[in-house]
Amino acid sequence: MKNTIYHTAIQELTEKLQAVPYETLSISSYNKSYIKGMMPAIGYFLKIYATCLQQGIAGSGKSPRELTMIDFGGGSGFLSMLAKSIGIGHVIYVDLNPLSVQAAFRLKEYTGTGADLFLEGSTEQLADWCRDTQSKPDLLIATDLIEHVYDLKRFFAGLVSINPALTMYFTTASTPYNPYVKRKVKENNELLRNRRCIVAQLLYQALRVHTYAVSIIE
Repeated sequence: MKNTIYHTAIQELTEKLQAVPYETLSISSYNKSYIKGMMPAIGYFLKIYATCLQQGIAGSGKSPRELTMIDFGGGSGFLSMLAKSIGIGHVIYVDLNPLSVQAAFRLKEYTGTGADLFLEGSTEQLADWCRDTQSKPDLLIATDLIEHVYDLKRFFAGLVSINPALTMYFTTASTPYNPYVKRKVKENNELLRNRRCIVAQLLYQALRVHTYAVSIIE
């Protein structure tokens, strides 16, 4: 697929998402807050999604219409929306949080763009659905999710059981090589040191008062 297709899809989806009245939309306050944090940089996030989609399609040897893609840990469903916008044949949205599933569904209703199927759950529920429907998805993309997986062996075993040939892409900003993360870690460490100093001073003052009180009693 030509880069112009992705550029156009990103531009059109950005305009759609910016026009959504999130404050009055029937979604949770959690999702409203999460989306509010994303919107100032929505173009940046969509470009990351587009890169994963472009590489996934190129490596599959199939046309977009022939592909079944999993948006795993899909959050507000923006990746699913972009995938459908560029012509992915079948998109399965999966998220463990029922509030996010509801938000993604509501956004599809409002914008007319979104996943073909919404599943609440994790690898087990996805594997059950694929087994019951004899479906073998081709591509899985998960953004800002891998850092929340605590049993990687079990996690990947569950995904491979769905389709041993499944192509998977994971992105995360939670890495020490991310300059934003490095800056935030440094700021948090400084804040922690300052708090420790304050606590130490308070303890010192409390001990002085306690010692003074004991000496008066004696």
